[in-house]
Amino acid sequence: MAEVHIREALVGDCKDIFRMVKELAQFHKIEVIWSNEETIKQDGFGAHPTFKCIVAEVPPESKSADGHTLVALALYSYMYSTLRGPSVFLDSLYVDSEFRGKGIGKALLRKVCKMTLQEGCTFMRWFAVAWNKAATNFYLKEGAQDLTIKDDEHSFGFSQAAMEAMAEHSEKRLVTNVS
Repeated sequence: MAEVHIREALVGDCKDIFRMVKELAQFHKIEVIWSNEETIKQDGFGAHPTFKCIVAEVPPESKSADGHTLVALALYSYMYSTLRGPSVFLDSLYVDSEFRGKGIGKALLRKVCKMTLQEGCTFMRWFAVAWNKAATNFYLKEGAQDLTIKDDEHSFGFSQAAMEAMAEHSEKRLVTNVS
């Protein structure tokens, strides 16, 4: 296989980024995804980007069977923890099935670590679905800790509808007995 080039994603990559996000969703058996090519363009490359993305690119002579030269991505965003300081959340790590097992995922993960450490991050967090043993084993082999076990934490989230319900009541006056 020819050399793989790992680089920061460009606005012109949005179509391929969305393609890989859809492929990842299909792999995870997720039927509905929120993003599309336009939201990726706005949210990743607009006036106030909310995520960063790096991609793996192969030369045209090594393109995928479907004709793609962008064959993998790592999409991440920054967060802050009062316990750990500046941190990064790895939302998506995806490698096209034709290119798995060639070190591309590891190269992307290493690049995200290098870039975010240079920006002062002290911790990285991500999720892996329980049934994806290959991913779990890969992460553990690379030195990750399963925080479900280590920290004995539960992961919680609000859907958009739940957020809207919470926000609807945000202006209500709090009446409580504090004496």
